[in-house]
Amino acid sequence: MRIDLNNLPTDIALLQRLVRDLNDEVQTKSQAVHAEQQIVHAQKTELKTHSLRIEKLEIELARLRNHRFGQSSEKLSADQLSLWQSDVEEDIAERQSELDTHKSPTNDTILDTK
Repeated sequence: MRIDLNNLPTDIALLQRLVRDLNDEVQTKSQAVHAEQQIVHAQKTELKTHSLRIEKLEIELARLRNHRFGQSSEKLSADQLSLWQSDVEEDIAERQSELDTHKSPTNDTILDTK
């Protein structure tokens, strides 16, 4: 709503109506901005979750490639294999913990309201 500030009405009832209309418009826009902020937050969290998952999978893939295509003279003993498996499990647990940290119950609620 565009108002000529140099030519405001003098009628109190009309001024009150203008104030109510402006207030309603501000409230509507404020609610829209808040909803958009929630969506952006949910999308950022989802992006972070996906990024962590990709990082976890890239680490696993690199280790598996190294194991499969590494120098043939580098044979793994049972002890080396268990150490490698332990490292992979630690990496997986760490990434899973980060994923769990970035997932929040409010994100599901936000996404359901779309």
